[in-house]
Amino acid sequence: IAFSFPVGENSQFKASYDIIPRRPSGNWRAEYLKYLYMSQITAISNPNLKPERITNYELGFQQALNKTNAISISAFYKETRDLIQIVQYAGADPNNNYYSYDNIDFKTTKGLTVSYDLRQSKNIRVNANYTLQYAEGTGLSSATMQELIKEGYTTLKMLNPISDDRRHEFKVNFDFRYLGGKKYNGPTITRKVTDKETGEDRQETVKLLENFGIDIVAVAQSGRPYTKAFSNTQSTIVGSYNGARLPWGFYFDLIVDKRFPIKVGKRESY
Repeated sequence: IAFSFPVGENSQFKASYDIIPRRPSGNWRAEYLKYLYMSQITAISNPNLKPERITNYELGFQQALNKTNAISISAFYKETRDLIQIVQYAGADPNNNYYSYDNIDFKTTKGLTVSYDLRQSKNIRVNANYTLQYAEGTGLSSATMQELIKEGYTTLKMLNPISDDRRHEFKVNFDFRYLGGKKYNGPTITRKVTDKETGEDRQETVKLLENFGIDIVAVAQSGRPYTKAFSNTQSTIVGSYNGARLPWGFYFDLIVDKRFPIKVGKRESY
């Protein structure tokens, strides 16, 4: 469900809500041989797994400053329930201690995005935004959960930062472009050419950068969480699970393009 409506001459409010089910990607298929040799197998699939449920909420407000400039702010919340995790069944028959899978974990992502948009103004278009995000959940890797179960923490649930917890992100998209035809305002040169039909000399204006553009995308992201170990040879956790942060990451993309007209019959296409 999504809707938007104006709250003023140059402002708009928007909201959206949706629920997305996502079926299990694995560990759900019942395999007869595994049940037949269950006493020799440590982990079996669970055909009774439920689909994961993703719920999204978003509220936003946009304000036009003038004909070419606008700012917007939006808040979002995403909740994922019934995440699949490995579980232990003790005292069962014929295998006294085996593992399977169940929908017991969840995660949440919430944050705020502030954007500035400069629509095509002469040759320049700019879009810049900043996102503040918090992502946490109870989901651990299957290997980590197995180790906790072996230590006796069979039902331990703690909220930890998840791998999607990118706390800060700055993104700028800058586009510089020369249009074609009468809207062209770039550099030109004039040259003398001879008309093939009349044989007369005439002046021709060459638009050097017609339909030429440069698009730049720059992104700066704060480091994602990870679990810090004591050393490369000793896996003792220093601090807490996903309690350390990688350094900031910086990304830069550059696209240079130019369109060339190709005449096919009486029509001209790009």
